[in-house]
Amino acid sequence: MSGADTADVVISADRPDGEELLDLYTSVAWDAYTRDPETLTAAIDGSSYVVTARLDGVLLGLARVISDSASICYLQDVLVRPTARRQGIGRRLVLAALQPYIGVRQKVLLTDDDPGQRAFYESLGYAEVRDVGRTSLRAFVRFDPFDPFEQHPCAPVAPSGGENPFGAAARGPARLCRSCPGIPSSLCHET
Repeated sequence: MSGADTADVVISADRPDGEELLDLYTSVAWDAYTRDPETLTAAIDGSSYVVTARLDGVLLGLARVISDSASICYLQDVLVRPTARRQGIGRRLVLAALQPYIGVRQKVLLTDDDPGQRAFYESLGYAEVRDVGRTSLRAFVRFDPFDPFEQHPCAPVAPSGGENPFGAAARGPARLCRSCPGIPSSLCHET
């Protein structure tokens, strides 16, 4: 895509269909999303606001927000096809995605630790938590297993009622198994 084409890229509020989504997320190798297309579609459908970038109807990029529209706004995904990067499309997507939340004070995102990611988001006014002047600010993240009921060496058979298969041992702070992400070490097959 040449620089002259970027003027023709249309940014709009749009929710692509499952096939388009899968193709876009696959193009950027976001396997955590593409291994379960139904969850990907549900994630987009459950987002507060979704914007896309299209050229001649072809999906080039997407940004989505999850927000209460009052106090916090999570910029969840920003992705642009590799063939369309470095053309300002990502920047346009972020600005369009955040526009409805201009009055929301707290805007948050998680991203890779790639230096290019940092530079991109800093150019849009974001700062890493450790760089914010308020020293009392902390950020936490928790990643649970992709499918807590999938059969795993540490996982008991999922109960028919759909409750947590790890029971009370999974509640509260727990040391996690180093080789089994999300599995309390007390339940691990290796202990």
